[in-house]
Amino acid sequence: MNIISYAPVIYRNTIISKIETIVTICGGYIDDFNFFSDLAVTLRILGIRQPDTLGQFYQRLKLDTKELQLDDETINTLNSCSSSLDRYSLFILFQILFIDAKGDLKQDVPAINS
Repeated sequence: MNIISYAPVIYRNTIISKIETIVTICGGYIDDFNFFSDLAVTLRILGIRQPDTLGQFYQRLKLDTKELQLDDETINTLNSCSSSLDRYSLFILFQILFIDAKGDLKQDVPAINS
């Protein structure tokens, strides 16, 4: 499942922390993450099951992350999957694009001497 969302860059750390908490509460875990400067982050989430914990995950996203706006297609997908009778574990790719980001987040990496 692919989740696309948008948020102001000033809430970047808050949103990531809230999503981590929601995933844990719903019995899942973040398996991997990738930052694209301060422009975006992609989280790979495992352990969420349809429809059991997916419905709870979706409700918590709506209630606990007011700063986060979900894409319309994502909302339709979450609504239909949360009410589905099919049962299986999901592989979720959660993408957050940050509005007003500058793209200049730099992290200095020390040189490795051999």
